[in-house]
Amino acid sequence: MKKGIIFVALLALFVGWSSVSFAQSSTNNIFYQTFYGSWGNTNPANASQVVDLLGNIGGFLMIAGGIIAGIALIVSGLMYMAAGSNQTRVTSAKSIFKNGVIGALIIFGFGIIINTVMLLGTDPFGFFN
Repeated sequence: MKKGIIFVALLALFVGWSSVSFAQSSTNNIFYQTFYGSWGNTNPANASQVVDLLGNIGGFLMIAGGIIAGIALIVSGLMYMAAGSNQTRVTSAKSIFKNGVIGALIIFGFGIIINTVMLLGTDPFGFFN
């Protein structure tokens, strides 16, 4: 039963996100232009395109990490409520909660650091104005 629920949840996740992936499937996106040239043109990519690509990848990873951390917090809460008097399950739920919070803090902390470095790299004097 548990495997069936996990399978249905993952299937719904992949089917639900397929429209998001198809929305980015044109050859006019930054990944295609950076690595394959623009519409068959083999001009090399410039630095701003690579920075944009890395920013997009970092943004995606931050969103995905935040979602995973949120799922970990929800799962730990459900485990804690379902544990009853079983101390090993209570300890496991507390450990998952602690690790989820630490993971979320690390992800969002690195996001702040990356955004600050990118801002300093694009306009070093505008950061302090």
